[in-house]
Amino acid sequence: VENPKIHFESQMQNWFNENIEFFKKFSGFILKSKSPSCGNQTTPHFQTDGESNIGDGYFVYLLKKINPQIAIIDEKNLLQTETLNKFKRSLLHL
Repeated sequence: VENPKIHFESQMQNWFNENIEFFKKFSGFILKSKSPSCGNQTTPHFQTDGESNIGDGYFVYLLKKINPQIAIIDEKNLLQTETLNKFKRSLLHL
């Protein structure tokens, strides 16, 4: 993140709301690890005191808000057989 003080939540929320019906059609997503928008429990969230914690990127947060059971995997986990198989199974059970 070049400048962690810049926030895009309102723009992202508006864009997501405009496309929400499109996103509801999907059973799962393959996303980018550690991305500020697309990380799935891999995105650093920086606090004002300089500390950080790990959580979801904002796009993932919005996806889980409309479908808590959505299947999500990132490019790194595609290489892990057990995680990939779990992702595939979750796609079949939606």
